[in-house]
Amino acid sequence: MDTFIEQMIKRKLNAKDFLIMAGIVILGIILVLACVIFINILGMLFILVTSGVLFGAYKLIRFRNLEFEYSFTNGDLTVDKIIDRSRRKRVVSFDVKNTSEMGKLTESNYASLNGRSVGDIFRAGINENGVTENSWYILAEKKGGGMFLLFFDPNERVLDAIREFLPRQVRVEAFGR
Repeated sequence: MDTFIEQMIKRKLNAKDFLIMAGIVILGIILVLACVIFINILGMLFILVTSGVLFGAYKLIRFRNLEFEYSFTNGDLTVDKIIDRSRRKRVVSFDVKNTSEMGKLTESNYASLNGRSVGDIFRAGINENGVTENSWYILAEKKGGGMFLLFFDPNERVLDAIREFLPRQVRVEAFGR
């Protein structure tokens, strides 16, 4: 029987996001004011340049709107990042059988996991740099080779599907008997 489960997670905006948005707005205002100052030189291009600056600022702010999609299909877990509900980018895809470590993420093990020297660290959860009550981590090997660490917030359906395909020792360590 085939197993296919999807889950969408919307990332919460944090202080860093609001600072970036404020910086974009301030930079946009400065560029529009610079266009006003040079209106005699720009002439009719003033309207075009101002509209371009405003549109660019709007798009850059919208890029902070992130969602993550976890797709689990017959032992393969794929994590995609969806930017502003219009662009999709693959974060990581791997076979769960190649997992060497998995567990519930806590404040105490988050710091030690961040300090590990693995190839890549992917944060695909509700908080960019934090732990929630549903946070988990996976240390595994990518399809192309190389180790990575994934922080994510799966629901019970995704966890149950992953549990079936994990190596026995990893399953026992992560979920108990």
